[in-house]
Amino acid sequence: MCVRTASLELRVGSQRLRDTARDARQVLHLAFAGLDAAEATTASFTDNAAPLNVSRRLGYRPDGITRDVLHGRAVVSQRLRLTRQEWELTDRPAVAISGLDPCLAQLGLER
Repeated sequence: MCVRTASLELRVGSQRLRDTARDARQVLHLAFAGLDAAEATTASFTDNAAPLNVSRRLGYRPDGITRDVLHGRAVVSQRLRLTRQEWELTDRPAVAISGLDPCLAQLGLER
């Protein structure tokens, strides 16, 4: 059995949050529906509310913290996780995937 986890990095800045959430939904659809991921993970510094809010709106739930050193000082990141079951329960627009099957072998995946 292979457990597939997708890790999503959201860059929220000059791009509008709605666009970021739309793009993230498409990536999550690819991960879950196209690549059969069991879960998706993401993380953000605890003082960076925008990506944390986008992730929560997408259905992610808290999954602990990490402590790292950035520029010589300690920083805390909030980890978040979205399971396939939780994703299937979220309200999301229809997304079509095309051209994926020829790529699966290059990714070491099969249908």
